[in-house]
Amino acid sequence: MIDDYDWQLNFHYRENGTGKNYYKSGRVKFIEKNESIVNAIVLDDYEFKVKIKLCDDKYVDSISCECGEQSCKHMAACLHLLSNEEVPDNENKFMEIEDILDKLKDDELISFVKKQLKNDYNFYREFREEFGL
Repeated sequence: MIDDYDWQLNFHYRENGTGKNYYKSGRVKFIEKNESIVNAIVLDDYEFKVKIKLCDDKYVDSISCECGEQSCKHMAACLHLLSNEEVPDNENKFMEIEDILDKLKDDELISFVKKQLKNDYNFYREFREEFGL
């Protein structure tokens, strides 16, 4: 997790507050960490890509968002996530996923997939594309 006091000083209270709401409502939809680089996608009216470079896995070295603002709610949403949750490196995340799937029973996994297909249109669309349905 990163030090939240360090980065919050660089954000206007409105951007910080909206970013916190985006984080809490699950709008940070994709996050990937490779060593000191974090890439994320934040849902707003459009998907915005945010790139964060960390120093010592604790401090923000640089951050950018494709919305073009110098500091924005999309960046703040990602930083709130990094301040409150551990994001494993991709290699560790893959191993964690493998462990989770190994522990599940087939019927539990099928039940979960059915629920996701009903409730998440993006997942539904990706699922159909993946399996040619």
